[in-house]
Amino acid sequence: MRYVMLILIALMNALIMCGVSAQFNIFGSEMDLLLVMLILMLMFEKKVTPVLCAAIGGLAMDSLFARGLGFYTLPYVITGMIFTLIISIREPKGIWMSCLFSAAAFLVKEIVSIVLCILLGYQFDILHRIVSFSLPGIPLQAVLCFAVYFIYKWLYSFAFMQPSHDPEYKLMFRRRRRRR
Repeated sequence: MRYVMLILIALMNALIMCGVSAQFNIFGSEMDLLLVMLILMLMFEKKVTPVLCAAIGGLAMDSLFARGLGFYTLPYVITGMIFTLIISIREPKGIWMSCLFSAAAFLVKEIVSIVLCILLGYQFDILHRIVSFSLPGIPLQAVLCFAVYFIYKWLYSFAFMQPSHDPEYKLMFRRRRRRR
C-alpha cells in the first residue's frame, strides 16, 4: 500500500506540475512540486525510496514532454542522490530546514539541467536562464515547501506511510502480537 501511494503521489505531482504550474509563471519561474515532494519525503524517510518515486514522476514528464528519455528524470535522480547523502549525514528537522533544503535542491537541479542541456547540444543563453529562471525560482521553492510541508507531515502520520526501518513502526506490530 505504501509504495502504491508513493507512486501515485509522484505521478500526481508530476501532472500537477506540468499541467498547472507551467501555466502560472511567477517572476518568470515555475514552481517544482516534484522536487518539493522529493525533499520532504527524504526528510521524513531518510531512504532512497523518494528518489525512485521522483524518477517515476520524471519518467512521466519525459514521456509527455521531452525529446529524449531522461531529460527530466536525470536531474531529479542526481539531485535526489546528492540530498540523500546530505540528509543522511546532517539529519535536518523542521519546516525551516526543509525550506532551505528545497531551495538548495532547486539550485542543484537547475545546474544539473543546464549541464545536461549543454551536453545535449541545445543552444541557449546560460546567463539569461540563470538570471531569469533559476534565481527567482529559489525563494519560490522555499515558499512552496512551506505551503506543502504540513500536508506531507499529515500524510506521514499514517502507519502505512512509515518506512519499515522506523522503530515505532516495529513496536506497533509487536504490541499487536502481545495483545493477542
